[in-house]
Amino acid sequence: MIRSDQTWIWHKKLGHVSMRGLEKIIKNKAVVGIPDLNVNGNFFCGGSTHKSWKGCYTNRVLELLHMDLMRPMKTESHGGKRYVLVVVVDYSRYTWVCFLQGKTDTVEICKNLCLKLQREKGKKITRIRSDHGKEFDNEGFNSFCLLEGIQHEFSAPITPQQNGVVERKNRTLQEMACVMIHAKNLPMCFWAEAVNIACHIHNRVTIRTGMTVTLYELWKERKPNVKYFHVFGSTCYILADREYRQKWDARSEQGIFLGYSQNSWAYRVFNNRSGNVIETINVVINDLDSAVKQMNDEEDDTSNMSEARIICVILPPLNLQLLTLLSRMSIG
Repeated sequence: MIRSDQTWIWHKKLGHVSMRGLEKIIKNKAVVGIPDLNVNGNFFCGGSTHKSWKGCYTNRVLELLHMDLMRPMKTESHGGKRYVLVVVVDYSRYTWVCFLQGKTDTVEICKNLCLKLQREKGKKITRIRSDHGKEFDNEGFNSFCLLEGIQHEFSAPITPQQNGVVERKNRTLQEMACVMIHAKNLPMCFWAEAVNIACHIHNRVTIRTGMTVTLYELWKERKPNVKYFHVFGSTCYILADREYRQKWDARSEQGIFLGYSQNSWAYRVFNNRSGNVIETINVVINDLDSAVKQMNDEEDDTSNMSEARIICVILPPLNLQLLTLLSRMSIG
């Protein structure tokens, strides 16, 4: 594979990251597993970028958490979810996404996530900032904040810019997910899987503004490794090891690569035959399927154009002979 094709594949593996961002990652050696790529800025993709907000007013992790609930999706996800809870640490900008069936699930998920983060870092959350939505401004969540000694701040009504960190993060994740879905022409029911992998990638390849390290390194205190990354939506072949197979049955089933497991070292894939999303390590993923299809389409177009030119060259003389024959017959 030539270096330009390799660069294009890695661009898609990293969630259609901008070439400027990819060049910055390689220059700062912020990520483990990316080969030496030829990033010349000539690539163009349907993804878009926005200017980042450079302000950082915190000095440590868990000093401030930003929370927001995305508006309900019109299409229900494959797992029956409609809402996305986004939580961002102000200092590191490390992000978590949680998927909900309804707004009533928000309080319990927020409580569990806050307790988990405090145990992981051994530090207390100082402040939480959200809007005045009833999913955040309610007796249950306010009692939890009071019990844990957390100051709950609210943005002013109809002023989302006061909680702009998480609002911009919402837009970034949605745009990444949108590009990945449309690049592979996947059904919209996979939007939750696309948002989940977009968050996974974003944490590992985004360099914190004003620093030379990724969001992942600021939170985990080690460089991220992306050797296992694959292109979202690629065709994959799953080892059929969960059902009894006879001697001449196929040993694999075709599926779609959807992301990475959060709790184990495994991939999330959609099995085309069963219609289920499963987690497995016994899978072969073809990241080049779209590239091969594009090359075949281009070859077909070229051959069709050649055939059209041949017909255009051959037909006029045939028409002239036919006219001559018809004229003789009419004269006879």
